[in-house]
Amino acid sequence: MKFERNKLQEIQWRSLGNVGSLLQIDLYKGNTLNKTLSDTTLNDSLYNWMISADQEMGSDYRVRIQSHINSDVYAYSDTFDIIEYRRITITHPDTLNIQYKSGDDLPIQWTHSGAIGDEVMIELYKNGQFNFLITDNTENDGEYIWPIPIEQDTSSAYRIKVTALSDDTILDWSNNPFSILKDTGVENNPIPRTNQLYGNYPNPFNPETTVRYQIAQSTNVQVTIYNILGEKVKTLINAVQNEGQHEIQWKGRNDQGQGVASGVFIVELKAGEFTQRQKVMLIR
Repeated sequence: MKFERNKLQEIQWRSLGNVGSLLQIDLYKGNTLNKTLSDTTLNDSLYNWMISADQEMGSDYRVRIQSHINSDVYAYSDTFDIIEYRRITITHPDTLNIQYKSGDDLPIQWTHSGAIGDEVMIELYKNGQFNFLITDNTENDGEYIWPIPIEQDTSSAYRIKVTALSDDTILDWSNNPFSILKDTGVENNPIPRTNQLYGNYPNPFNPETTVRYQIAQSTNVQVTIYNILGEKVKTLINAVQNEGQHEIQWKGRNDQGQGVASGVFIVELKAGEFTQRQKVMLIR
């Protein structure tokens, strides 16, 4: 098994008998304690471990889980490697309100880190649904020029997805939606016609994440963070905003400026009568 630095990893277990309600989770390298991941965690069969970016890479790592009430009750995982974080990051198109016309050449650009292979696949999505296979195989050299077909549908909700062919879990989406318009020879500046809450990025996050959304017309907008119990944590904005695309940051703090604990939270967008919610995970 191989786990990557700077990436969330689930640790799962089963317990039998009188193990107790609290556990300690440690990381070992060989037979030597490397670090304590959690000195007290609930015995609920799941722990989310955010592997730090500076975690030493290498092999022969194991996770050790031990009962709080009886130190003789413990178990080790199988051995695994910790490797360099492998990622793709799309750098273009990645600007709010960017527009292209059918027939234009759209430069798709990205960077990568780690050993992700020599080839990538590039896809076009519209409103979160697959729309068009731009290329199923192109060199991982950081740029691909896509001639937008003349017949491509008009929309302001396109996004690009780039995936490593060596491992389809290594991928990235363009953060911001972009528009493709019909080339009529007349300048056209369309106004978005729908309200929409886009996924925040990054997710999971630490220490902050960016919430992006689109407003169909000028109205009072509220973006609010709730905990999983439905209790309000933070109001990010409560004001009138003009139509178009917007973004706002949440730094993992409540209305009193205090940092909140790790967990799952709900982002709620209200624009007039429109309401949409999405989940976000904070990892400390």
